[in-house]
Amino acid sequence: MFEGLARFNAERKALPPLRIGIGLNTGPLLLGTIGGMQRLAAGVVSDAVNLASRIEGMTKMYGAAVLLSESTVARLRNPERFEIRFLDRVIAAGRADPVSIYEVCAADPEPMRSQKRRSAAPFAAGVAHYARGDFASASESFRESLGNCAEDSAAMLYVDRCAAENPRFEDGWTGITRLSSK
Repeated sequence: MFEGLARFNAERKALPPLRIGIGLNTGPLLLGTIGGMQRLAAGVVSDAVNLASRIEGMTKMYGAAVLLSESTVARLRNPERFEIRFLDRVIAAGRADPVSIYEVCAADPEPMRSQKRRSAAPFAAGVAHYARGDFASASESFRESLGNCAEDSAAMLYVDRCAAENPRFEDGWTGITRLSSK
């Protein structure tokens, strides 16, 4: 899909490039068709589909091309093939339980992909510090990560979060991001 989008964007050089975000979740669903002879439509319904939609919406916030839920990552046969990095524990809008969100860095174009590889260790350290509520260390790690990958939207988001969360730490810290909108 991303290769096709790159070709499409190349054809429309004068216009701003289009971007897409993909959110994947794995779980049970109901699939059915409705309609009649003149019009048929297929649809899927389930909590798993709803969460996939929420995860797709998160691609904008994290600046990610592809995000996966923990249940999808758990079912991958060769996760290393996709250069996956843990991003966050999130409670999506309309849900009660947190879910771990992962980014597929292999979906990024070069050189972003290589830069994220180089920044993997400080980024992971930053996420761990942030989850513990150590915002100063987290910010330092994310800034180091940005030194290797200056356009990493997730690292930039965390730097901003670290600055914003510091004064609110006394309210109790879980390290889980609660999202109020889709």
